Amino acid sequence: MAARELAVAGAEAYDKAEYATALDRFQRAEQLYKVPSITVMVARCLSRSGRVVEAVDKYEETLRVPLDAASPEAFRRAVTDAAGEVEVARARVARIELRLPKDAPPDTKLLLDGRPVPAALIGVPTPVDPGAHRVSARAAGKAPFERELSLAEGEHQSMNVELVGLAPPQPSPPVLTAGSARALRAKPITIALLATGGAALVVGTVTGIAALNHKSALDEGCTPGCSPNLREDLEAFRRNRTISYLSFGIGAAAAGAGALLLWRDSTSGRQVGASAYPGGAFVMGSF
Repeated sequence: MAARELAVAGAEAYDKAEYATALDRFQRAEQLYKVPSITVMVARCLSRSGRVVEAVDKYEETLRVPLDAASPEAFRRAVTDAAGEVEVARARVARIELRLPKDAPPDTKLLLDGRPVPAALIGVPTPVDPGAHRVSARAAGKAPFERELSLAEGEHQSMNVELVGLAPPQPSPPVLTAGSARALRAKPITIALLATGGAALVVGTVTGIAALNHKSALDEGCTPGCSPNLREDLEAFRRNRTISYLSFGIGAAAAGAGALLLWRDSTSGRQVGASAYPGGAFVMGSF
């Protein structure tokens, strides 16, 4: 009785063109009571839903149901209907032939709509439902293959799956580690010279600026001659100027000597650079 009620519900949905609902009800009824009159309705629902490959299989299943003289007329009519409708469904089936290159790796995985394609179906026409399909392939050392296609009812298409070799990986830049890096070993005198040179250059810069300030005042008050009250500014100018000259000279000499020693103390002895500027100095290099 339950199977009959499910079949009636399926028939009502089928008449309303609600094929997904009708298919569900007929399949449930078929699980309870497998007879040609229900099986042929499952085939019809599959066909109406565009699942023509499954519909052909279900029609053929209906045709294989054994009947005898005692079989109900509804069963006989269902088998007769299936014999005529199966040919119409077969004509709607599309086919696709997928071909792999001869040098395809043995581990190549070929997929059709996300499902593996058996080796027996590679290179021969495979029945598929009309509509959109996706073909993909994966193989070691090859670029992934992805392709979409659409087939009309009854259409046949062939596709050559292309497996292109991957580009060789680019070498990674070397990683500098504590074991591979060469250490810079500077002697205390080298550090002292560089520090002294930097400090002297700072002093030279400061006193030079002070001398320039005094010179500006003297230029204004010593035209045409210096007044006695500017004697202290004149002495300060001369003193700062002398200190600035000496500091720059000492700083440049100390920084240069320190840079030279640093170059000699380095393990590579080739990629060391030193620069001095008013107010400081720096050393740079790779070792």
